[in-house]
Amino acid sequence: MHKKNLLLCTAAYALFFSYFNLTYTSNASNTSGGIVSSANTTSSTPQTTLNTSPEAHVNLPSKVNAAAPSAADTEKPSKLADTKEITTLSHAPLDSEVKAKALTPQVANYLVMPHVMFAIGLADVNNQNALLDNVRITMFEPKDHKERGIFLSTYGNRLMFSSSNPSQDSANADMHYAALQAGLTLIALENQNISTDFGFFGTYGKLAFTPKDIEGAEKNMLDKWSLTAYGNIQHDGGIYASTFFSYGILKGDITTAFIKNTKIANDAKTLGASATVGQKLPSIIEGVILEPQAQLVYQRLLLGILSDADKFKVNLGNPYQWLLRIGGRLTQNKGHAVSFYGKMNFIKTFGKKKTIQIGESFQLTSMGTSIEGGLGVNAHLSQNITLHGDISYQHKLKKTGISGVHVSGGMRYRF
Repeated sequence: MHKKNLLLCTAAYALFFSYFNLTYTSNASNTSGGIVSSANTTSSTPQTTLNTSPEAHVNLPSKVNAAAPSAADTEKPSKLADTKEITTLSHAPLDSEVKAKALTPQVANYLVMPHVMFAIGLADVNNQNALLDNVRITMFEPKDHKERGIFLSTYGNRLMFSSSNPSQDSANADMHYAALQAGLTLIALENQNISTDFGFFGTYGKLAFTPKDIEGAEKNMLDKWSLTAYGNIQHDGGIYASTFFSYGILKGDITTAFIKNTKIANDAKTLGASATVGQKLPSIIEGVILEPQAQLVYQRLLLGILSDADKFKVNLGNPYQWLLRIGGRLTQNKGHAVSFYGKMNFIKTFGKKKTIQIGESFQLTSMGTSIEGGLGVNAHLSQNITLHGDISYQHKLKKTGISGVHVSGGMRYRF
């Protein structure tokens, strides 16, 4: 009985281990197949071929989910790049517009020309004033001197015109002007305490100007002839007034590196008028005369429609300019043959804004505001011959304006 029970137990244990071994083998086989299947799936999926780490096989769904935002993120830089490209394209027309607005040498010449013509017109007026200063009677001079006479002087300017927007509306320019001026007192009247004289000035000047920072720009040469009538009245007490009326003609060539000697300034004309008032006053310093002075100048350019060598039409019109000068000077006059003076003036230009047509409209900028200071000398060589010299500097007070040096010298012969 005992043996029978032992056999039954042995058979039961054998059956149990046989069953357990079969189950273990089946589970191992399934597990191995799952790994192989997973590996096959992995090899067929592009998202995980680049990542062979074990973590890629453990959390495959989360990896796929993480890959999706990565693709979206990949699109974002592309969109940003597209946005930048669109932005760049949107700025391209603006850059081309700026380049289109950049001045050519021809256009720069036309825009600068009115300014340099106004500048040389003012230089002529300045020199005429200096000549008349040698004519006026002060309260300290004898009355028996001779009034009629002739004048001869030479003067020059070296100036620079600066524009507030040289790339679009105008151009900076250097200018040089040299002139020879001769005058004659035709009529001299004297009535009690008042003296009056009338006469003429004839002027020939040579102008050279060059637009700055413009590729292809070259020096332009203009000749100016002008005739000026003047009248001067003064009181023995030192009060005086004078007027000028002038007419001028300009001829010359406008030159660029591409178009040589284009005669566009033929028959260009200028009109000018000025009025000056002042008074010579004794100062608290013995032998020093204080002379406050104010001057109003009007200039008009009759340019009209010009045509260059390419038959390109340019309508410069008839621009004009008003100029107000207020200031004065101190003269050291102790009755010696040589006297010195210093001067200081405030200059303001104004007038209606003018546009000129050069293919499109350009606004002619004003010459602005400036301050002027200088020194001079008068020398009486004899009762009939007087010499004078003057040097002054003008400086612009704003971005747009003219700065430069004016030098003059001359003589007067009385008869």
